Amino acid sequence: MTNPYLSKDIEVPFEQLFADPNNPRLPIFETGISTSVERVGYDDPKTLFNPEYQIWQDSWEHYYKISDLMTVILKQGWIAVDPIFVWQHPEVNDKFVVCEGNTRLWALRRIREEFLKKEALLNDIESKGSRAVSRNRIDELRKEIDQQRMVIEQTKILQVKPIAAKDTEQLKEKLSIVLGVRHLNGAKKWHNYPESMYLYNKYQRMFIDEYGEDEWIDNKRIEPEVLKKQAQLDSLEPPKLKKKIIAASRHTVFRELYRINVEQAGNTFRDGDHFLFENLGKNNDVRKKFGFEADCLELPAHTMKVLFEWTFKKPRASSDGSDDKEEENPNIFHAHRNIYEWNKIIRHDDKYKTSIANGRFEPDEDSYEDVPPFSDIIADYRLNKSVRDPVHTIERAVDDLKKITSNDFVGGGQNLENAFNELESWLKVNKSIFNTVKEMPEDGREDTGTGKLEE
Repeated sequence: MTNPYLSKDIEVPFEQLFADPNNPRLPIFETGISTSVERVGYDDPKTLFNPEYQIWQDSWEHYYKISDLMTVILKQGWIAVDPIFVWQHPEVNDKFVVCEGNTRLWALRRIREEFLKKEALLNDIESKGSRAVSRNRIDELRKEIDQQRMVIEQTKILQVKPIAAKDTEQLKEKLSIVLGVRHLNGAKKWHNYPESMYLYNKYQRMFIDEYGEDEWIDNKRIEPEVLKKQAQLDSLEPPKLKKKIIAASRHTVFRELYRINVEQAGNTFRDGDHFLFENLGKNNDVRKKFGFEADCLELPAHTMKVLFEWTFKKPRASSDGSDDKEEENPNIFHAHRNIYEWNKIIRHDDKYKTSIANGRFEPDEDSYEDVPPFSDIIADYRLNKSVRDPVHTIERAVDDLKKITSNDFVGGGQNLENAFNELESWLKVNKSIFNTVKEMPEDGREDTGTGKLEE
């Protein structure tokens, strides 16, 4: 039976495979258009196969994460488990764009680049007869080169699956279906960012097909009928799909407008940054603080400015160059979950008439530059909550107890036994009190001030 979406597998020389510059994980490429509809697109082969888009950027490690994959390939050799999906542009006979499998393509390219560098280094050492490098290091270098050479030989020709599309319009339609089957409901599911970007780009195309590109540029919005149609195609509930599209749209616009600012601040965008925009859509009290509409596809200018100032203005990387560690992050927001935590504290303030965040942590024009680090807000909240809420105190105690290992018991002796007995006694007494109290009506409880609740 003929597959309407995929052609028969073919073998392609490695040099004829080109990375897809439309990959949603990558930064937006400069195309002379401030807000392009679909990045560089697939229509113009000169743009699609532009050599500039085939040069590896070190900052892309955050998007592709190829270092670990390179190590695995070099250790095990090339094993073609997952297919590589390609498309051959109708105007170009000897070039294929990799629509699915870009991480593997970049890993194999990087292995080839490293091979040339290390081979040149070894030749230089041997030609000079240098004694500065130990024999062991030279042997290690030869072994690394041999591993790289083996992988290069294994991947001179790669078996690929062509998308059965005669033009770009068919490619958009069929690639969308193929990727959806693999990554939305299949075994190889995307995580949040690529999934949301895929759904957003698909919604964008469907909106433009229905209302035109000018309408999207001038008045992009959530159109219920388009949303419903896409939800049926992707087997998703409309409310869930809507949230993903909104988060992806806001994230995309922010990346385009603040990419240079973020880079100048010593940061790079990461897939995990999508969590920030997802949280903005889930926490209504924070949204009301910022003052934007729940369904808007683009955040107001001031909201984006505050997000940059609070989240990206200072370098997030740790002193050792690894991924950011919360305790070392100097920004106002030290983690994207701070949005959710802020929302919770706003509700706490409203309920108990406190001012932990309200009045102290405000995003308005007059206040956003003078807010304290959010870690201070969290510390004040925990202090206030521990006084009011025994559940919080018990949860923190349990967390501390879980950190104790069996090795910590060694040498505890009688003191440790006494501590266990005291803990057991406390649990027995207070569990009994709790069981009695939970049966009482709310208005029949009274705190005597002795630690016991009496009716």
